[in-house]
Amino acid sequence: MNENNDRKFFCNIINETQKKQFFEDFYVDVNGYVISSEAKKEFETDSKSLTYGEVTYEGLKEVLDIIQPKENSVFYDLGSGTGKALLVSALAGPFAKINGVELLPKLYDASLNVKDYFLNFLNEKYQDAFHPTIEIKNQNIEDSVFSDADVVLINSTCFDSDLIDIISQKAEGLKKGSHFISFTKSLNSDQFEIIHQEYHKMGWGSPTVYVHKKIA
Repeated sequence: MNENNDRKFFCNIINETQKKQFFEDFYVDVNGYVISSEAKKEFETDSKSLTYGEVTYEGLKEVLDIIQPKENSVFYDLGSGTGKALLVSALAGPFAKINGVELLPKLYDASLNVKDYFLNFLNEKYQDAFHPTIEIKNQNIEDSVFSDADVVLINSTCFDSDLIDIISQKAEGLKKGSHFISFTKSLNSDQFEIIHQEYHKMGWGSPTVYVHKKIA
């Protein structure tokens, strides 16, 4: 018996058209690029590693379809912004737990608002379906712990080599068989093999998406 007491996963009872529409509706009044610009000014930083970029529903779903996460899996987005990747994972995958880590307070606050809106919507319209718990932390990626993850995502396009090395070392704490998704830059670890390397359309362009699988 599944941990969800055999209730159907929310992602399995709505069609793709509904999923895309829900995703658009939840973000109709949320402009992550404007929020990010304001957040970096308030945070007094111009770090390139904090350059903002958003996933698209279609782009990230294509990648999750390659991984085919198992029921009750755990998902992390390191640098979760306004929470778009968290919402895609809730709509597209049978995850039991979804976790975000975001350093900038304004982006973090925006993601909490979307999370609350989404969960209230589910509790009102789909109360009989199983949907994941969603937790978002206002935290530096370097301080994050994600060793319980089955799938991890980082938008690493603008990350410097030192941050990639730190994340790669942390990723080695994942269990064998876990998947790690990165954009533009791959992990620096021989404990992973790259099982997919291809362009996927995201909000700012079409970065090379690397899907790593932990083999050791």
